[in-house]
Amino acid sequence: MSVFSNFAALDELIQVIYQNIEKYVVLSNVSDDNWTIHVGQAEQGRWWLGRWTEDDVTKLVGSNASDILLETFAEKLADSIVKGELYVQNPDSSDISLVLAPSSKKPMKVPLAEMDAAQAAVYTTRTLIEIALNAQKRKCQLNPMDFATDPLPTSSYSSRPTAGPSKKPNPSKNDAESSASEAAPLERKRKDLPVVQKEKPGSNSKPVAKPPRAVKGASLANPNKKARKYQAIEFGSDDE
Repeated sequence: MSVFSNFAALDELIQVIYQNIEKYVVLSNVSDDNWTIHVGQAEQGRWWLGRWTEDDVTKLVGSNASDILLETFAEKLADSIVKGELYVQNPDSSDISLVLAPSSKKPMKVPLAEMDAAQAAVYTTRTLIEIALNAQKRKCQLNPMDFATDPLPTSSYSSRPTAGPSKKPNPSKNDAESSASEAAPLERKRKDLPVVQKEKPGSNSKPVAKPPRAVKGASLANPNKKARKYQAIEFGSDDE
């Protein structure tokens, strides 16, 4: 079995490189016997081709590499393309190459060879045909609207209710016992409070205590006690 059967992560990837004032496009494709890289420059319309064969992969990972090791290796290369960690080295010389993960401890290089005008035109046309075929799935729109492909994001706030009224959950037995235990001390406190009679509405004045009922024959100094009876003192006449 070919080692490139584990390179599915690198198939049909595309990325743009902004390097200084230059802009490049990178396309990655995998076949049964190689991994192919195409690099195109926008301003001059130049194309370069790079390719890894099974021998190139074996030199890097060994001849006895497991499928898991090969898949992990391919996923790391694909991750550098997706994240845009790419660099075109020596673009103005014949020793041009595409560097993947240039800031890592062990960057990977794919040597590039420039394609002639006829080859570049053929590849460009084939790429545009693939784009057109994929666009047929989107009603031939080259750049479809976001709402046509992606679902609308859900908002945490909605001005209109989208569901019926929610039912309140029935309190569990533990909740009922907890509420009863909390309400018991409050009920005892209510019973211990003195009863205050409510005043009639409209009555703002305090009740006036009635004076004690006067006892017949009571003393004027102390109405609760009876007055002492005094016997009139008679004086004898001068004739006696």
